[in-house]
Amino acid sequence: MTEKPYLITTNALQNEDVFNSHGEHLGKIENLIVDLDHNCIAFGVFSFGGILGLGEKHFAIPWKALKFNKDTQQYILNIDKEQLEGTEGFTANNYPDMSDPMWRAQLYAYYGYPPYWTTPSFP
Repeated sequence: MTEKPYLITTNALQNEDVFNSHGEHLGKIENLIVDLDHNCIAFGVFSFGGILGLGEKHFAIPWKALKFNKDTQQYILNIDKEQLEGTEGFTANNYPDMSDPMWRAQLYAYYGYPPYWTTPSFP
């Protein structure tokens, strides 16, 4: 018997907590950035830090970096808090130009993922 796929709406992802593999709370999923040219989710936008939304930093992560643990029902981002703190962030009202190829390539390189748009097996 084939296992059914685990499907979820994008609305259900918003405000979901994200943890690292050490169990540390890293932030919340705020948004998904969809690449319409390649028919895929390019980035997840996460919030980190701050108190009651003040001083909160947003950052983009390659979507492939986020994993869902069915057993714990948690979203896992396998990075340390220090790496996340070193990431150039942005505010909720001032997103970077995510269509800039240089920005995207640098982001994927920082997190150690090959850019999906250069992968030969990408549809």
